[in-house]
Amino acid sequence: MIFALVGFGAGIAGTAISNGLLALRKKMDPNFESQNEAPNVLLNAATWGTHMGVSSNLRYQILNGVDMVMQPALGPTTFKVLTSVLRTINNVAGGISFVLLAKMAGVQSAATADA
Repeated sequence: MIFALVGFGAGIAGTAISNGLLALRKKMDPNFESQNEAPNVLLNAATWGTHMGVSSNLRYQILNGVDMVMQPALGPTTFKVLTSVLRTINNVAGGISFVLLAKMAGVQSAATADA
């Protein structure tokens, strides 16, 4: 629940700041055309909250469990290397899972080729 609340709050703040910066740029440069439509703040925040509450929390718990098993069984250097690799993979998996969720929620659209 804490991850979901943090994700929702960060989603509101991040999306509002991003949308505000886009609006400021359009005001300063009337010829500026954004490549993408600015996302809805609440929908984007809800998507972040869902992702953080479900995917991030689950991955975090799994990593901590794996760390608890690996640390006593491995030397310090081997443990640090392996946990760093696992956390890097976790980070990539989290990014991919958020993009998939955002596309399903309609917050992020796939690029279309102009022909």
